[in-house]
Amino acid sequence: MLATGATISDATASGPTISNAAATGPTGSDALEITEADAGKEFALSLNQTAKLVLRMSGGTGYLWELNKVDEKILKIGEKSTRVLEKAPLAGGPVKVIWPLTAVGKGKVTLTVRLVRPWMKDKPAKEIEFTIVVK
Repeated sequence: MLATGATISDATASGPTISNAAATGPTGSDALEITEADAGKEFALSLNQTAKLVLRMSGGTGYLWELNKVDEKILKIGEKSTRVLEKAPLAGGPVKVIWPLTAVGKGKVTLTVRLVRPWMKDKPAKEIEFTIVVK
């Protein structure tokens, strides 16, 4: 059983998710936090500024958040982590997925995140976009 706030690294899957809970790691708790409520919005970042994409999901549904590839000369996406949201976590319970983001070059990218089952990638349950402009 995982403790609250335990992290499960997922280096093979890609995708962004952001929630209102603070994340630790390269972006720290002061980083701009982008969540599902921000879908469709544009965010301006300065060079070397960090942010984090935090998305919620139910762990036992078979759905996973997948993040599209972006121009890494503009925005670096760090390794995705997953955190349990409950004090007494249950298998398949709610989690948040966190992607650390770092602005590394001037330009504009669109982050597209899809909630999909790995065996049904052509039928996402949800798809959301965020635009990042690095100045």
